[in-house]
Amino acid sequence: MGRSIIGRCGSAIGVILVASALVLFAAPTSTAESRSLTDPAWPVDTRGDGCSTPVWPSAPKQDNYRRVLFLGDSLFRNSRSILEPAAQAQGWLPTTRCWGAKGTDWGRAQVIRARQLRQLPRTVVISLGTNDIWWLGLDLASGIDSMMGELGPNKSVYWVNLWFGPHGYDRLPPPTAANRILRAKAKQYPNLTIVNFAKAFRQAKASGVPVGWLDGVHLNAPGNQVRVDAIMEAPGEPNRRR
Repeated sequence: MGRSIIGRCGSAIGVILVASALVLFAAPTSTAESRSLTDPAWPVDTRGDGCSTPVWPSAPKQDNYRRVLFLGDSLFRNSRSILEPAAQAQGWLPTTRCWGAKGTDWGRAQVIRARQLRQLPRTVVISLGTNDIWWLGLDLASGIDSMMGELGPNKSVYWVNLWFGPHGYDRLPPPTAANRILRAKAKQYPNLTIVNFAKAFRQAKASGVPVGWLDGVHLNAPGNQVRVDAIMEAPGEPNRRR
Protein backbone atom coordinates (compact mmCIF):
# COMPACT_ATOMS: atom_id res chain seq x y z
CA MET A 1 0.00 0.00 0.00
CA GLY A 2 1.49 3.35 -1.06
CA ARG A 3 1.26 6.70 0.66
CA SER A 4 -0.55 9.50 -1.14
CA ILE A 5 -1.52 13.14 -0.90
CA ILE A 6 -5.23 12.42 -1.00
CA GLY A 7 -5.86 8.70 -0.52
CA ARG A 8 -7.73 6.12 -2.56
CA CYS A 9 -9.24 7.31 -5.86
CA GLY A 10 -11.32 5.05 -8.09
CA SER A 11 -10.68 5.98 -11.71
CA ALA A 12 -13.47 5.80 -14.26
CA ILE A 13 -11.01 4.28 -16.70
CA GLY A 14 -10.08 1.40 -14.46
CA VAL A 15 -7.01 2.71 -12.70
CA ILE A 16 -7.12 1.70 -9.04
CA LEU A 17 -5.00 3.73 -6.70
CA VAL A 18 -4.40 2.53 -3.16
CA ALA A 19 -2.99 5.05 -0.73
CA SER A 20 -3.33 6.43 2.73
CA ALA A 21 -4.55 9.93 3.50
CA LEU A 22 -1.77 12.21 4.71
CA VAL A 23 -0.28 15.67 4.96
CA LEU A 24 -1.89 17.90 7.46
CA PHE A 25 -1.40 21.57 7.39
CA ALA A 26 -1.54 24.45 9.78
CA ALA A 27 -4.99 25.80 10.58
CA PRO A 28 -5.69 29.30 9.24
CA THR A 29 -6.08 32.00 11.84
CA SER A 30 -9.30 33.37 10.34
CA THR A 31 -12.19 33.45 12.79
CA ALA A 32 -14.80 33.26 10.01
CA GLU A 33 -15.24 29.48 10.26
CA SER A 34 -19.01 29.45 9.90
CA ARG A 35 -19.21 30.48 6.23
CA SER A 36 -17.36 30.04 2.98
CA LEU A 37 -15.08 32.92 2.01
CA THR A 38 -14.28 34.19 -1.48
CA ASP A 39 -11.71 36.57 -2.96
CA PRO A 40 -13.41 39.89 -3.82
CA ALA A 41 -10.43 40.89 -5.98
CA TRP A 42 -10.70 37.87 -8.30
CA PRO A 43 -10.92 39.13 -11.92
CA VAL A 44 -14.12 38.94 -13.92
CA ASP A 45 -13.64 36.23 -16.53
CA THR A 46 -15.25 37.38 -19.77
CA ARG A 47 -13.56 34.85 -22.09
CA GLY A 48 -13.69 31.59 -20.16
CA ASP A 49 -9.96 31.60 -19.43
CA GLY A 50 -10.09 31.20 -15.69
CA CYS A 51 -11.72 29.26 -12.91
CA SER A 52 -14.61 30.77 -11.03
CA THR A 53 -13.94 32.88 -7.94
CA PRO A 54 -11.89 30.85 -5.43
CA VAL A 55 -13.96 29.68 -2.48
CA TRP A 56 -12.43 28.96 0.92
CA PRO A 57 -14.89 26.35 2.22
CA SER A 58 -16.31 26.70 5.68
CA ALA A 59 -15.29 23.92 8.04
CA PRO A 60 -15.32 23.00 11.69
CA LYS A 61 -12.11 24.14 13.31
CA GLN A 62 -10.91 20.59 13.82
CA ASP A 63 -11.10 19.96 10.06
CA ASN A 64 -8.85 22.84 9.00
CA TYR A 65 -5.90 20.49 8.58
CA ARG A 66 -7.74 18.91 5.61
CA ARG A 67 -7.52 22.04 3.46
CA VAL A 68 -5.61 21.98 0.16
CA LEU A 69 -4.95 24.71 -2.43
CA PHE A 70 -4.90 23.75 -6.12
CA LEU A 71 -2.97 26.42 -8.01
CA GLY A 72 -2.48 26.30 -11.77
CA ASP A 73 -3.14 27.17 -15.37
CA SER A 74 -5.64 25.83 -17.94
CA LEU A 75 -4.61 22.23 -17.22
CA PHE A 76 -6.17 22.61 -13.77
CA ARG A 77 -9.06 24.58 -15.19
CA ASN A 78 -9.88 21.74 -17.60
CA SER A 79 -9.69 19.02 -14.93
CA ARG A 80 -11.23 20.92 -12.03
CA SER A 81 -14.62 19.24 -12.44
CA ILE A 82 -13.08 15.87 -11.52
CA LEU A 83 -10.16 17.05 -9.38
CA GLU A 84 -12.18 18.81 -6.68
CA PRO A 85 -14.75 15.99 -6.24
CA ALA A 86 -11.90 13.48 -5.99
CA ALA A 87 -10.35 15.54 -3.20
CA GLN A 88 -13.69 16.06 -1.45
CA ALA A 89 -14.45 12.34 -1.60
CA GLN A 90 -11.37 11.78 0.53
CA GLY A 91 -12.39 14.39 3.09
CA TRP A 92 -10.26 17.28 1.77
CA LEU A 93 -11.46 20.88 1.50
CA PRO A 94 -10.10 22.18 -1.82
CA THR A 95 -9.74 25.78 -2.90
CA THR A 96 -8.74 26.29 -6.55
CA ARG A 97 -6.97 29.28 -8.07
CA CYS A 98 -6.46 28.73 -11.77
CA TRP A 99 -6.28 30.77 -14.97
CA GLY A 100 -5.30 29.81 -18.49
CA ALA A 101 -2.01 30.96 -20.04
CA LYS A 102 -0.43 31.81 -16.67
CA GLY A 103 3.05 31.06 -15.36
CA THR A 104 4.97 30.90 -12.13
CA ASP A 105 5.03 34.70 -11.79
CA TRP A 106 1.23 34.67 -11.61
CA GLY A 107 1.36 31.71 -9.24
CA ARG A 108 3.61 33.57 -6.81
CA ALA A 109 1.16 36.47 -6.78
CA GLN A 110 -1.66 34.03 -5.96
CA VAL A 111 0.31 32.64 -3.02
CA ILE A 112 0.75 36.18 -1.69
CA ARG A 113 -2.95 36.93 -2.17
CA ALA A 114 -4.06 33.71 -0.48
CA ARG A 115 -1.83 34.50 2.49
CA GLN A 116 -3.32 38.00 2.73
CA LEU A 117 -6.78 36.43 2.96
CA ARG A 118 -5.59 33.81 5.49
CA GLN A 119 -6.44 31.19 2.88
CA LEU A 120 -3.04 29.55 2.38
CA PRO A 121 -3.13 26.01 3.82
CA ARG A 122 -0.25 23.70 4.58
CA THR A 123 -0.74 21.65 1.39
CA VAL A 124 -0.41 23.29 -2.05
CA VAL A 125 -0.64 21.45 -5.38
CA ILE A 126 0.83 23.38 -8.34
CA SER A 127 0.23 22.95 -12.07
CA LEU A 128 2.42 25.61 -13.67
CA GLY A 129 5.39 25.67 -16.02
CA THR A 130 3.91 25.00 -19.45
CA ASN A 131 3.42 28.68 -20.20
CA ASP A 132 6.77 29.67 -18.66
CA ILE A 133 8.69 27.56 -21.15
CA TRP A 134 6.41 28.19 -24.11
CA TRP A 135 5.40 31.75 -24.88
CA LEU A 136 5.87 33.74 -21.66
CA GLY A 137 9.66 33.55 -21.98
CA LEU A 138 10.11 33.06 -18.23
CA ASP A 139 12.98 31.13 -16.72
CA LEU A 140 11.40 28.08 -15.12
CA ALA A 141 14.20 27.44 -12.63
CA SER A 142 14.00 31.01 -11.32
CA GLY A 143 10.22 30.80 -11.27
CA ILE A 144 10.26 27.69 -9.11
CA ASP A 145 12.77 29.32 -6.76
CA SER A 146 10.50 32.34 -6.44
CA MET A 147 7.45 30.21 -5.75
CA MET A 148 9.20 28.03 -3.19
CA GLY A 149 10.67 31.08 -1.51
CA GLU A 150 7.22 32.61 -1.15
CA LEU A 151 5.69 29.38 0.14
CA GLY A 152 8.49 28.75 2.62
CA PRO A 153 9.86 25.50 4.02
CA ASN A 154 6.83 24.54 6.09
CA LYS A 155 4.40 23.96 3.24
CA SER A 156 3.93 20.57 1.60
CA VAL A 157 4.23 21.45 -2.09
CA TYR A 158 3.29 19.08 -4.93
CA TRP A 159 4.22 20.12 -8.49
CA VAL A 160 2.73 18.31 -11.49
CA ASN A 161 5.37 17.75 -14.16
CA LEU A 162 4.83 18.33 -17.89
CA TRP A 163 4.00 16.13 -20.85
CA PHE A 164 3.01 17.31 -24.34
CA GLY A 165 1.73 15.73 -27.51
CA PRO A 166 3.87 15.15 -30.61
CA HIS A 167 1.87 17.76 -32.51
CA GLY A 168 1.81 20.55 -29.94
CA TYR A 169 2.33 24.23 -30.54
CA ASP A 170 5.27 25.00 -32.81
CA ARG A 171 7.28 26.90 -30.20
CA LEU A 172 6.72 24.40 -27.42
CA PRO A 173 10.05 22.88 -26.31
CA PRO A 174 10.40 19.25 -25.23
CA PRO A 175 8.93 18.71 -21.76
CA THR A 176 11.96 16.67 -20.72
CA ALA A 177 13.96 19.88 -20.22
CA ALA A 178 11.36 21.34 -17.86
CA ASN A 179 10.99 18.07 -15.99
CA ARG A 180 14.76 17.91 -15.53
CA ILE A 181 14.59 21.33 -13.84
CA LEU A 182 11.72 20.19 -11.64
CA ARG A 183 13.65 17.10 -10.51
CA ALA A 184 16.66 19.23 -9.61
CA LYS A 185 14.49 21.62 -7.62
CA ALA A 186 12.88 18.72 -5.75
CA LYS A 187 16.35 17.77 -4.57
CA GLN A 188 17.01 21.37 -3.58
CA TYR A 189 13.76 21.82 -1.63
CA PRO A 190 12.91 18.98 0.79
CA ASN A 191 9.24 20.03 0.92
CA LEU A 192 8.78 19.83 -2.87
CA THR A 193 7.38 16.60 -4.33
CA ILE A 194 7.01 16.00 -8.07
CA VAL A 195 3.71 14.55 -9.27
CA ASN A 196 4.95 12.36 -12.12
CA PHE A 197 2.15 12.86 -14.63
CA ALA A 198 4.55 12.25 -17.54
CA LYS A 199 5.21 8.71 -16.33
CA ALA A 200 1.54 8.07 -15.52
CA PHE A 201 0.51 9.19 -19.02
CA ARG A 202 3.04 6.92 -20.74
CA GLN A 203 2.05 3.95 -18.59
CA ALA A 204 -1.64 4.51 -19.25
CA LYS A 205 -1.06 4.74 -22.99
CA ALA A 206 1.05 1.58 -22.98
CA SER A 207 -1.75 -0.28 -21.19
CA GLY A 208 -4.31 0.75 -23.79
CA VAL A 209 -6.03 3.67 -22.06
CA PRO A 210 -7.07 6.16 -24.80
CA VAL A 211 -5.18 9.10 -23.34
CA GLY A 212 -4.34 11.96 -25.68
CA TRP A 213 -4.50 15.68 -26.35
CA LEU A 214 -6.98 18.05 -27.90
CA ASP A 215 -4.22 20.27 -29.30
CA GLY A 216 -0.90 18.85 -28.13
CA VAL A 217 -1.12 20.47 -24.68
CA HIS A 218 -4.70 20.29 -23.37
CA LEU A 219 -5.78 16.74 -22.60
CA ASN A 220 -8.75 14.68 -23.63
CA ALA A 221 -11.06 13.27 -20.95
CA PRO A 222 -9.06 10.07 -20.27
CA GLY A 223 -5.88 12.17 -20.13
CA ASN A 224 -7.40 14.50 -17.55
CA GLN A 225 -8.49 11.49 -15.48
CA VAL A 226 -4.98 10.03 -15.51
CA ARG A 227 -3.61 13.43 -14.47
CA VAL A 228 -6.01 13.62 -11.53
CA ASP A 229 -5.16 10.04 -10.56
CA ALA A 230 -1.46 10.91 -10.59
CA ILE A 231 -2.15 13.71 -8.12
CA MET A 232 -4.21 11.35 -5.95
CA GLU A 233 -1.32 8.90 -5.58
CA ALA A 234 1.50 11.42 -5.14
CA PRO A 235 3.75 10.41 -2.23
CA GLY A 236 3.74 12.53 0.88
CA GLU A 237 4.14 12.72 4.62
CA PRO A 238 2.62 10.23 7.07
CA ASN A 239 -0.83 11.21 8.27
CA ARG A 240 -0.59 13.24 11.44
CA ARG A 241 -2.34 16.11 13.16
CA ARG A 242 -0.96 19.19 14.80
